[in-house]
Amino acid sequence: MQSQFFNNNATYLALGFLLVYVAAQLLVSKHPRFQAFTPIQKSVAVKVLALVSFIVLYALSQVFDR
Repeated sequence: MQSQFFNNNATYLALGFLLVYVAAQLLVSKHPRFQAFTPIQKSVAVKVLALVSFIVLYALSQVFDR
């Protein structure tokens, strides 16, 4: 019986979150709406935006997967 060290679904979820996080980082750094934010506010905005975006994308993928 062959056991895997990493679950493929967990790997895909981690890579998906990394992509969403990078996209959020680029959005916050380039979008004019976030230019007036302090560095701490930008950091929090990236984390909140990435987390909420990932949750929404995950929920949509679960809904449309069935």
